[in-house]
Formats: sequence, structure tokens, C-alpha cells
Amino acid sequence: MNEVYNEPMKTPSQEMTEDDIFKKLWTSPRAVFSYLEDKKYNKYVPVILMFIGIIRAINKAVEKDLGDKLPLIAVLAVCVFAGGILGWITVYLYGALVAWTGKLLKGVADTSSLVRVLAYGMVPAVCTLFVIVPQIAIFGNDMFKDNGSEFVDGFFANLLFYGGAAIEVVLGVWSTIIIVIGISEVQKLSISKAILNVLLAALAIIVPFMTIALVFELVNLVAVL
Repeated sequence: MNEVYNEPMKTPSQEMTEDDIFKKLWTSPRAVFSYLEDKKYNKYVPVILMFIGIIRAINKAVEKDLGDKLPLIAVLAVCVFAGGILGWITVYLYGALVAWTGKLLKGVADTSSLVRVLAYGMVPAVCTLFVIVPQIAIFGNDMFKDNGSEFVDGFFANLLFYGGAAIEVVLGVWSTIIIVIGISEVQKLSISKAILNVLLAALAIIVPFMTIALVFELVNLVAVL
């Protein structure tokens, strides 16, 4: 039997203050996304997208050991300016792909609605800044260097570094759950179809890149032969 989204009888969304939105998002995300969709509430979308881009850029800078090449001020400048801009671009691109692939599942939301879901759904992930900022303040540029693990010395440093990493994972997972619920709400899909919608959009990005990489590999192989 096919699972279907059983939309409840439409009633006006309960009025919410800004505090309500950011508090209830953690525990009652469907009600919040229903309100945001009804009111087309985009007030904090640009700010959230900027912060998400900065966080992703910081994580990428850590992964790429950018501190081995640049001083701390330059690393942070790259993360703030490049990350802030790319945060917008990547989320809008993914939102468009979720809207496009969602049509295959009979989803009804447009790109604007899905970008709103993605932005507000990432609020828990944005809270990782409360971990990242103290880490940078204490560890400095060592955090972005290849020998990064060597600067973690002592109980407090270990707690901040590894405990912070665990918190980031938990908040990231919770953001993912909230986003799936939000997509289910605005697309009028079941949770399982909303998950499929997320995966299809991701495949729409991954498959072309893998195809291009494969073509280049084949061209190089032919050139060698």
C-alpha cells in the first residue's frame, strides 16, 4: 500500500512571535513551518544563510589545513566573506533542486518556500557557532593547521575540542530531522517521501559531478593508451 501524506483540515496558523518561532522550532517544527509558509515569513532567512555559509567555510578551512598557508585573520576573512556568499548560492541551488525533484513525487512547494525551510531548519546547526567561536578564541590558528590535534592538551582543551565536535554532530543531525519535517509540511508529502525528496536532490548534484569526473578519467586513460 502506498504511503500518502494525510493533510489535516486547513485551519489558520496559530500566531507566533519571533521568540515562539525560534523556541518551538526545536520541539514543534511542523507547526512552525506551517506558520512560516502561511505568512511567507522570510525575515531571518538571509542572516541564517550567511551564518551557515560561514560555518561550512570554517569547517572546510579546518579540513584543508588553511592555517598552514594563511594567518588567522586571513583564514577568518576568507570564511566570513567567501562563506557568507557561498551559503546563499548553495542553499538556493539545493532548494531549487528539492522543488524540481519534488515534482516527481507530487510535491507542491516552490523554490522560495523550500529555501525558507532549509534556512530555518538549519537554526540548530547555526548554534554550533557557540562552540566554534570559543574554540577559535582559545586555539587560534592552530585549529586550522595540519598538526591540529597536537594543540589539544589538558582536560579543558580536550573537553572543548572533542566535546564541541560531538555537539556539532548532534545539532547537525537535529537540523536534518527538522528540515525533513519542514519539507514534508510545505511539499505536502509523507515523511518517507520527504526523505526521498532530499536524497533525489542530493543525487541531482552528485551524479553530474561523478559523470564529469568519470569522463575525464576515461579521456586520460585513452590518452595514456
